[in-house]
Amino acid sequence: MPLSSYLWQAARLVFQPAPEPGVTFDLAMTGRLWIENEEDGPVACNEAELVFQPRGRDLEHVDLWPGFRHLGVEPLAGFDEWALGLDRIDSDRPLSITLGAWHTRLKPAQPVRPGERWRVSMRFCDAVDELAPGMQLDEIVGMAGLAPDKFRATVGPEMVTLFEALVARFTATATSSSFAMDGFFVLLPVWPAPYSCPSPEAFHPLDCVARRNLPVAIDIEVPEGWQAILPSPGVRSLDGNLRVDRPPHLLVLAERLAERAINVPALDGLPREVNLCAPEAYREALPELERRVREALPALERRLGPRPGGELAVCLSPLPVELAGLSAGQLALVTLSSFSQSPSEDLPEETAEKLRRWVEVDPFFFSDRQSTTIHELTHHYWRMELPEAWDRLLSEGVAMFVSREIQRELDPSPEVLFFAERDPWMGCAQMAFADEKLPTLEQYLRLDGWADLPAGNLAPYLLGLRLMERVFGADDAVARWAALSRLHAWPETAFSSPESIFLIDPASGARFFEAAREAAPVDCKDRVDLVAYARRMGQGFLRLALDAKDLPKGVSRERVLGRLNLSDDLLSGFLHKYLKSGGPAEILDDLVLGIAEVPACEDGDEECRAEEDEARRYALNAWLALDSHARGENQTETLPPAPGELVSRARKLIQEPVVVDDGELRTEAGHPPGEERVEILVRRLISRWAANATLILDAAGRLDPSGVIHNKLLGTIKLKGLDRLFQAGELAPEIP
Repeated sequence: MPLSSYLWQAARLVFQPAPEPGVTFDLAMTGRLWIENEEDGPVACNEAELVFQPRGRDLEHVDLWPGFRHLGVEPLAGFDEWALGLDRIDSDRPLSITLGAWHTRLKPAQPVRPGERWRVSMRFCDAVDELAPGMQLDEIVGMAGLAPDKFRATVGPEMVTLFEALVARFTATATSSSFAMDGFFVLLPVWPAPYSCPSPEAFHPLDCVARRNLPVAIDIEVPEGWQAILPSPGVRSLDGNLRVDRPPHLLVLAERLAERAINVPALDGLPREVNLCAPEAYREALPELERRVREALPALERRLGPRPGGELAVCLSPLPVELAGLSAGQLALVTLSSFSQSPSEDLPEETAEKLRRWVEVDPFFFSDRQSTTIHELTHHYWRMELPEAWDRLLSEGVAMFVSREIQRELDPSPEVLFFAERDPWMGCAQMAFADEKLPTLEQYLRLDGWADLPAGNLAPYLLGLRLMERVFGADDAVARWAALSRLHAWPETAFSSPESIFLIDPASGARFFEAAREAAPVDCKDRVDLVAYARRMGQGFLRLALDAKDLPKGVSRERVLGRLNLSDDLLSGFLHKYLKSGGPAEILDDLVLGIAEVPACEDGDEECRAEEDEARRYALNAWLALDSHARGENQTETLPPAPGELVSRARKLIQEPVVVDDGELRTEAGHPPGEERVEILVRRLISRWAANATLILDAAGRLDPSGVIHNKLLGTIKLKGLDRLFQAGELAPEIP
């Protein structure tokens, strides 16, 4: 783009006010959050009531965040494991609901006129799963090409116990959005928020901005004797609850909490008060957290300027393996796994000491503690609200870039720098190693509906970091930090377009324009040698695991390490098995057969394979039919349709929006309309998921008929886990 055109566009955007929610209506929002103790475990619920009042003209509809993609509905995730959470939608007037990929449209049967009020409430409930190992030791050993029994006998019971502790530590996961460990609850509630839709201008896509930080009044019910850590200050209400004036998108509730208040010197000479916390059992890790915070905050202020106001809280937290940290408002969570060993009573004292020592001194863990703390605190400088796709791309990209650059400048040891340079690209390297498709910026920005995205949740990190390198990487340190500090000082009101955040710096803006239009995928082949990385990590652990006093006289640990033979072939074979998850067709086929509880076939059992083919098409057809079932129509087919007919239905259905109108609701007593709306929406989401699966499986040649299904072979198709979403009974008929 010519510089003159860029400057003209910059001037126009500066003087043109950004569209704000509230131009066509006023909004008041109240809500509450609470924990329910159900028979199957705790459930986190939150409810928001929104009152819309038109301003100046009729209000025909409102668009709200979230959409189904933000509610955990993914095209390559089984619908029996969706972390949907949406429980009911109530309205004081009839309405229709359209649940889109990124927002929800509510349309009253009659427009709301100026002077009238429209009251809507939404409730979300999500199980709080206890973090648990996602894999077992024998699975990991098998991936390395070793026999589990032989491995256990060779290494001995103490090492087996140690390895099992490592597997539990580094594969921890939960199926719910919120999660817990030993009375330490991390909640990520969803709060509805109005969307504002700017003009598309030069950037795509036409993506609305969710104003998620609007003033509200929300009560948080804290269980008696528990403590709460919030992203914004809370005050005690008359009933003893905590009341906040911003929606808490992240918070901690804990039975027992280890806390420490510290003061960190700031550039202006005044101390910054920071509250540190951790689960009580990990109190001994707080001094190391304090060291990392005392290192990170001054480093950030020297480069980006004074940290935005507000009392900061930084907590060590149990997190799923895919998360190193979380941030919202003035709250930052960093993973426990790099700071402290698990205080498990199952570990012998000597074994526990080895694990503690490894975490304490290994360069990998030191680099991870350092980078994660800087990364999460960098998010606190990011005050803008941009279109959804751009906001995540830029905020994560900047945090990745800033944390790495600061680590480089902190003069780390070569061993620490090895990991600091490579860790930001690990996700990309793992995909390339497994021969998976890497994303492009175009794919990420165009993602919509049921489309699948290479790299999934990694895309904004990888693409954002590459974008930041293209914009700021060529500058010297002085110019780079000056540009980044101006970027972070940009006011919140510049949310109408991602380009507007670069207007204060024409040079950076021009590079941003050029880089943002590149269509090439991320290339990280030269960034990380995964085999060398795995060897370095493995040797670091084995050096500590091999106690010198247990070795024969004259035998060094280095000699033993050499004999252990962490060869390229061994490590490469393990990584291929560990990272290779199969393509979309394989993933979806496993999900379809697994959800429908189709028995696994032995190799060479052609009769079983024939039954499997029929069962696959019957299950898909039953789920496609959920769309019509929600409309009160009955399925009368007893045989699975031919592949062509099934594909034709899927192509037609996947193009239709996910809509429920109040005219479809039943009126009998005892069936709340707010819950029934969600039941119908979920049925239609499942039908669209099945349509997407059908089209992918057809393209992969997996729908060809090859036999006749045995009567009553499979029983009833069970939708495991969906009972917590709604009480709709069976969602699919028996397979005849």
